[in-house]
Amino acid sequence: MNDIYFISYLCINILYNICMRRCLFIFFITLLPAISLGQEYEPFLIEGKTWKYDFNNNYGRQFMKSLVVRGDTTINDLAYKKIYDVSSDEYEYALREEGKKVYCKLPTKDEQLIYDFGKEAGEIVREIVDGDSKTVLRVLAVDAVKYGDRLLRRMEVVEEYIENDQVLESIEGVWIEGLGSSCYLVSPVQYIGNYYTFYSCQIGDVMLGENKLFFGAKSLDGKKVACDGLRYYLFQDTDKAAIDEGNTWSGELELPSEISYTSVFNFKGEEVYHVNSISHKAFQDCKELTKVRIPKEIENIITYVLSVDEMVGSVPDDMNPFKGCTALESIEVDEDNPALKSVDGILFNKDGSKLYAYPAGKKAESYVVPEDVTWVGMNAFNGCTLDVLVIRGILDSSCMSQSLFRGLNESAKLYVQSSEMDRYKDIFPGTILPLEDYQSGIQAPTSLKDQSHPIYNLNGQRIDQPKMGIYIQNSKKVVVR
Repeated sequence: MNDIYFISYLCINILYNICMRRCLFIFFITLLPAISLGQEYEPFLIEGKTWKYDFNNNYGRQFMKSLVVRGDTTINDLAYKKIYDVSSDEYEYALREEGKKVYCKLPTKDEQLIYDFGKEAGEIVREIVDGDSKTVLRVLAVDAVKYGDRLLRRMEVVEEYIENDQVLESIEGVWIEGLGSSCYLVSPVQYIGNYYTFYSCQIGDVMLGENKLFFGAKSLDGKKVACDGLRYYLFQDTDKAAIDEGNTWSGELELPSEISYTSVFNFKGEEVYHVNSISHKAFQDCKELTKVRIPKEIENIITYVLSVDEMVGSVPDDMNPFKGCTALESIEVDEDNPALKSVDGILFNKDGSKLYAYPAGKKAESYVVPEDVTWVGMNAFNGCTLDVLVIRGILDSSCMSQSLFRGLNESAKLYVQSSEMDRYKDIFPGTILPLEDYQSGIQAPTSLKDQSHPIYNLNGQRIDQPKMGIYIQNSKKVVVR
C-alpha cells in the first residue's frame, strides 16, 4: 500500500512539474513581442518598392510625390539602386544599403549616411564637425509598430546644430525600418519650407504601410529611450519604466525613481514614468562606476530583458546588474526598499537569504558569505579579485553551476563545509578547502595597530572599531582581547 501511495505521489509531482514548466514557457513566450522589439530586419531597398508623399510648401503649392526603386547602377565601384520620380519618370538619386545602414548619392554631392536602423536609444547616427560647430544626428527612442503581419522597428531621432558646445537648434523626426522617414525618403528630419508627409509604401500590390498616422501610431509594446545619460524601457499603457542594458557611467550614481520624457511619436507632451526595475545587464562591464545607490522604488531585477538576442531567461539566476564593474566599491540600497537591501555595500534580497552582487572594486582580500545565505546568483562575484571566499552555509542546488563563480579571481581559495566539498569540485576552478581549516587558522593575539588593511567580522562586514572577538585582516584571522 505504501508503494502505491509513493507511486501515485511521484506521478502527481511529475505531472505538476510538466504543467508548471509548460505554463512558464507559455508565460515567457507571451513576453517575446516586448522582448524582441522587432522581427527579422525589413530591407529598405527592394526593386519596385514605391513611396508616396503629400507635398506642400509655404507658398501654398501642393501635389503627390511618388518615388520608386528601379534598376541598378555603379558609382565609385559601389553598387546602388536608382530612385525615380514615378510621375515624371526622371532619375532622382541613388541609394545603397549595407547591413542596416542606408547611404544616399546625389549627382553633385558626396555619399552621405541617411539612416542606420541598427542604432539604439542614445547612440549617434552621424556627426559632422566644422570648426567650433557640428551637426549631430542621434537616436532618442526605439519601439515597434505592427502593420499586417509585419513588426517594424520605429526610431525617434533628433538632428542638433551645436556651436561651442551649445545646442542652437534641434529638429526631430521619426523613422520606420523598411519605410524610412515620416517626412521624406532621404530626409531624416522635417526641414522648414517644404513639407513632405508620408502617405504610403508598397511593393506591387503589397502595402507595407499607409497614411501619416502610421508613424505616430500606438507602440506595439513599449519603447527604449535615452534620458539624462541612461537608457530606459518604457512599458506600454503604464507609467512604469526599467533601466535598460548597455549603460555607461563615471563616478558615483544615484539611480532615479522617476523620469520625465517627451515623445515625438504621440505628441502627448511631457510624461512622467516611475522607474521600478533594472536590467541584469544595466551596467555590465561599466569600468568607471564607483558607487551606486538604489532607491526604494526599484525593487525588481529583470532577467527577461528586452533585447533581440536574448529570448527569455526563464529562471532569475543572474541578479547582478553590475557584473564586471571593476571600480565599483559599494552598492547602497534605501532602507525602505521592500525587496532589496545592502550589507556593507553588498547587494542581497530583503531577508538576506540571497546574495545578488558583490561589488568587484571592493577593497577586501577575503569575504565570508553569511551563514543564512542559501542562494547566490550567477556572476555575483564577476570581476572580483578576492583571494579568499568562505561559504559557511549550504547553498541550494538551483544555484550550483559554473556560472556561480564566473569572473572570480582564478587563484582564489574557496572554503566550504567538508560535507559540501564534492559539490564544488566541478564548478570551482581554484583550490577548495574545508571550512575547519579556515576557522582554525587564527594568528597570535594582536591589538590590530596596523590599520593599513581593512578589518572585517566573520560575516564579511567591515569594522572600523573592533572590540573583543575574532576578525579577518589581510585574509587571515586575528583575535582582539
